[in-house]
Amino acid sequence: MKNYKKIFISAFLVFAIQAVSIYAAPEKLPKWVDDYNSVYPDSDWVAVVESASSKQAADSKAAGALASRFKVDVAATTQAAESLSRAVSGGKSSYAQNSSVSKQTDTSSNVSGLMGVTVDSFVSKDGTAYACARMNRKEAGTAYSNIIKENNNVITGLQKDAAANKGTFEAYECLAVATDIAVLTDNQLEILSVLNPAMRDSIKVSYGNANTLKKAALDNTKSIVISVQVETNADDSGRIKKALQKVFTTRGFRTTDKPDSKSYILETMLRITDAPIQNQNKFVRYEITSAISDSSGTELFTFSATGREGHLNYTEAIERALRRVESSIGDADDEESFTSVFNEYLVSLLK
Repeated sequence: MKNYKKIFISAFLVFAIQAVSIYAAPEKLPKWVDDYNSVYPDSDWVAVVESASSKQAADSKAAGALASRFKVDVAATTQAAESLSRAVSGGKSSYAQNSSVSKQTDTSSNVSGLMGVTVDSFVSKDGTAYACARMNRKEAGTAYSNIIKENNNVITGLQKDAAANKGTFEAYECLAVATDIAVLTDNQLEILSVLNPAMRDSIKVSYGNANTLKKAALDNTKSIVISVQVETNADDSGRIKKALQKVFTTRGFRTTDKPDSKSYILETMLRITDAPIQNQNKFVRYEITSAISDSSGTELFTFSATGREGHLNYTEAIERALRRVESSIGDADDEESFTSVFNEYLVSLLK
């Protein structure tokens, strides 16, 4: 009899457990998973919901879907922000001190090129991850409006500085920075037109658009001429001169052999001499010095590099030295190269 009771109780427990599992309340998901419009109505929010196999994937997918609602040009804005960041990295100019400008160079704080995005996530028991990415039309719209107005003021200031120094490196750098800010601002205007059309209609920018500034920058760049002069005791077949010219022509500047009353003058001297040491190899020492001056003769910046190269063959030792000199001119990754020194000089021109 006791055995029957045990069997009966065991069977009852199994049935009870099965019943609980069958009739257990379903998992409660956040309301925005199935009906985000009721939680974040379109009148107040721009919102999207996406799902994926992981939280990270769902967050990324939702951010991308939100960005597509605004047609954000992530590549262009990222490039402009990075370029602008390099221009103000010295922190000495008034533009570097501008909090609005500085904020826009921090691409890590943006979500797919958007500012002011909130992302909520939820991972269900079955492993499915959900993400809701959204922006409040009023709050984000106000933030974008303020940034756009501030950008317009900054661009206007840069345009005035460029106009006062037309045909100079100063004008070039001012218009380059103004163009980067304009690319960001044009994108922000597009975002605002979706986010809050009424706010967008109330804003007028004086610079036109980024393409207008790009044309102005190009016209100014073409008017800048640098006379590149190289004196050397090495038979380099004009290689060093070409390397120096390339630093300027890649930016759109023109170079010439003969200076005129308006051109900049770059004077460079390269010396390669024997550097005998107790070794079976042949060694040579190279020394290059450069100085660029404006049309009035004022020296703007200088550059120098020295080093030693060796090889079993004397001719090859000289060839190695020439290659090293070329690298010291054009290597943008080398902080001490001519290219880097020139870049730092341009940045220093921002007021």
